[in-house]
Parts: sequence; structure tokens; C-alpha cells
Amino acid sequence: MERTKGDLSFNPSYLALMVWGENAHEYWDMCRENLIVQNILLACYNDRCTVEDISLQIGVAVPYLERDLKKLCEKDLLIQKGGKYETNIIIFTKEFSEEADGKTLPLKREMAEIINKCLKERIEDIKSIGFNRGTPDDTFLKWLITHIIFREADSKYGKTYGIEFTKNYGGTETFVCGEEMFPKHPGFILQSGRRNANGDEIFFMDFSICGPREPDLFYFDRYPNRVNVILEIAKENTTEFSENDLSEIAEFIKRGFVVKNGDELILKLPIFTKEQYEKLKILIDDVTNIIAVKMREIGNITTDILVQHTPIPLKKEAENIGAWTRKADCTTSLVKIMVDTGYLQQVADNAHPTTFIMLA
Repeated sequence: MERTKGDLSFNPSYLALMVWGENAHEYWDMCRENLIVQNILLACYNDRCTVEDISLQIGVAVPYLERDLKKLCEKDLLIQKGGKYETNIIIFTKEFSEEADGKTLPLKREMAEIINKCLKERIEDIKSIGFNRGTPDDTFLKWLITHIIFREADSKYGKTYGIEFTKNYGGTETFVCGEEMFPKHPGFILQSGRRNANGDEIFFMDFSICGPREPDLFYFDRYPNRVNVILEIAKENTTEFSENDLSEIAEFIKRGFVVKNGDELILKLPIFTKEQYEKLKILIDDVTNIIAVKMREIGNITTDILVQHTPIPLKKEAENIGAWTRKADCTTSLVKIMVDTGYLQQVADNAHPTTFIMLA
């Protein structure tokens, strides 16, 4: 879809990057709060543009664009050919997202019903596993189990979907794509994990629908000491903290990760042993199998739509990675449905319903 010249100068769009691989934070930082970078990528997506074209499109004078254009080219997010620039990543545009969401909505509603049925029928069995829940509130437990269903279904889905990264970005083993944000967008998901030297792990699945607070992943990412300290608290090793550690703990308390009862530090996150987590996986195995199959169906539908919305130089890449990258859409849209229907309840701003710990 060709944009009218100058639209982005008075009505800028917003672009979020999805990144897998090395140095992901470099790409997030470059784009996250830089509206010029976001709109350069959008302006050059369906049209090859000169720097003057870009200036006109986004309403920024040429000298102010040069630094960002150079950075984008260095990271291979933008390509310069014959004096013109073209975007070198797939972007899930507003038009694509609206069409894909509409055509996959019935499948997502089915998935929401399946997960809700599991939560209602098996929650007492899940409790009986005996893991430390962090809080007795079943509202939090439902969010946790929803996270784990998605995590395990995603793992099964990934094993059935062969993906070949067709190119690197910035000379690293990194894959990048973008998503245009708009008022009725279902939001974003950030999924990852961090571990210490002993093999203990903290897992994150942040949903923007939970509120405007800083995602847990961003708070711990690039701060290995925070990871180490919170995992030591999980193991109740709390006697040898340094002054710096104590400062981190004070912030944990402020942010709702930890409460202090006298000299005791109590973690408000769920904690599993590996054996307990395996028991949980068995309890929900049939559900994660079904959700993985539904993810595959949604991925196939959205890939076909994505190819239609993708510029010719990127169509092969869209065919290759479309179904894999759209698994995030399965999750964000589905969680929005579950919140809108009351299957999941909103929680306080300082709560962390989808972060958990697994001890080695």
C-alpha cells in the first residue's frame, strides 16, 4: 500500500522491533524511543526513497536524518542502492495485522475456551504439586499457568516448524522484524529467560495488556547481578549479600518482587523445582498439544496473508518465517480475549503474574 507523501510528518506511525538472537537490546534501544528511526523504516517499506523523499515523508530536515540512516544501514535494517533506501526487514503493517486478526479470530476464541476449561478443571490438581506459588491468589496462578501453557505449546510448535534464517543483521546471528503499532493493536509480548552459573533460571513472559509498567524482562536484562540476587533469595540464601545487593533488594521490595518480614525476605514469585515443573507439564500436556496445533493453523493463515502484504524483495523471507514469527500474535490476541471475557483478571501495577523461577 503506497502512502501519500508527507503523511508521516503530521501523523507518525509507531514501530516496535521483534528481535531474536545476539545483541537484541541494541536493536530495541535504537528503535524503542526514536520516532524518526521508526518512521524511516515505515516510509521505505513499500517505496524505495531518496533521503529527500524520506525528509518529505516524515517532516524532518535532511541533516537530522543522516546519523539515523547510517546506523540503520550499519545494522542491515536499511539498504542503500543507487542513492535510494529500502527497508530490509519484514514489517507487520496495520493493514496486515487487521486482516490477519480478523481471519484468525475464531481459532483464537477456541484456544481461549480450551485454556479456560483447563484452568477451571485442573487448578486444584496443579496446586497439589506443591510448588511455592509466591502468593495464594488464584488470579495469579491462572496467569502463571497460561504463561506455561503458551511456553510449552510454543516449544512443541517450534519443533514442527522448520525455519531457516535467510540473512544476518549487523554481522550477527540475529533476526529482526517490525510491527506497526496502532490504537486497537492487541499489544506485545516479551518472552525470555535468564540463568545463573548454577543452572537456576528465571523466566519472563511480559504482556503489554498487564499495564504500562516496565516489563520484567527489561528490568533484569543486562543486569546479571539482579538475576543472581533474586535467584539466591529463591533458594533462601540471604546471609551474604553485599551493599550493592542490598540496594537491589530494596528496589525488589519497592517493585513488588519481594516482601520483608522482620529479617526474612519472601519472594512473591512462583518457584518450581525441576521435578515439580515436569509434573505440571504432564498435567497440561494434552492442552499444550492442542494449542500447538492451533498455533500452526494460525501461522499458516497469517503467512499467506503476510506474503500478500510484503514487498517483492522480502516475499521469500515472509514465506520462510511468517508462521514462526506470528506465534507471538497468537499469544497477545488470545490473552486480550481472555482478559476481555474475564477468564483472566487484571492485577496491580506492582504485581508480576507471568514471571517464575525454576531451581536446578
